[in-house]
Amino acid sequence: MPGGSDYLTTAQPLEPSIRARQVLEPAYPDPSISARQAPPTGPDIRKQAPVIPPNNPGWMASIFGATQGVNRAPNDTSYPGANEVYFAKQFDQTYGNPVALFQDANVKTKKLSVDQLMKLYGDITGRAFKTVTATASTPMERDAILKNWIAAQKSPLSALGFDPRVTIHTDTTGQEVNLAGFYRPETDTLWYEDTHQDASVHEAMHRGINRLLKSAVPVGRAKEWLDSGDKYSSNPEEMLVRALKVKYFGDIEMGSGSVGDQQVSDAKWHMTEAPHSKLFNGAMDDIESAAANLIASEHPGGPR
Repeated sequence: MPGGSDYLTTAQPLEPSIRARQVLEPAYPDPSISARQAPPTGPDIRKQAPVIPPNNPGWMASIFGATQGVNRAPNDTSYPGANEVYFAKQFDQTYGNPVALFQDANVKTKKLSVDQLMKLYGDITGRAFKTVTATASTPMERDAILKNWIAAQKSPLSALGFDPRVTIHTDTTGQEVNLAGFYRPETDTLWYEDTHQDASVHEAMHRGINRLLKSAVPVGRAKEWLDSGDKYSSNPEEMLVRALKVKYFGDIEMGSGSVGDQQVSDAKWHMTEAPHSKLFNGAMDDIESAAANLIASEHPGGPR
């Protein structure tokens, strides 16, 4: 869609239809009780990546040239869940970060009903979304913000772009809008629907790219990729974001619709089999490095 990035799930227009939807995160027994007082029940579902034992030849063998291996653990591509939220609260991981404000019980968040969303979506400039007012948050909404913030910290690019202050969300339970999220750079507005919460990280990456391109921080090979037009892809920026989501979260974006599935497959091809995969992977590395540099320049004394 002109004027921004749309995280599409299918090729269908934005028309709601009734469809049963599963809630991604189980609710706490009493919605009025936050995770701080009520830790998740049941088995610990936190993903513990197994550590591969090192190839240690021993000191005697090392004398004759053998070298000791390095402990390596496979990347954890799981998305944070209730346990991560609970432990983040216990150790106050948001201290000194603006997202901490959104853990206060009195905080307000911006939200739209499906009907309101469809009315505003017709404004391709995104200006209409600036009129959305914030209303009282629920414990579940505050937990969702924290969970998505934890996920965003995996990537410097999404960490740079993640900001609940410019974010709107919609509960689409029981309806299908064929859209998971979008970012409008003209008004710096980010929207996602609750059953695709990882879309908040996806759109934060788009916002991070927008912030980088407006800054003086060089983005290296990412500039060549983003400026390539249709030479390698009809949507170079979307391919970059899809590939970074694959890097950090595996196939989390697969299975939501034909358009999204094809974009994820295309991004994987750019990463692995395309003749220009060296440029593409270099662009991924450089955009992440640039994001980390911009974060560092904005916080010379550290996160506080």
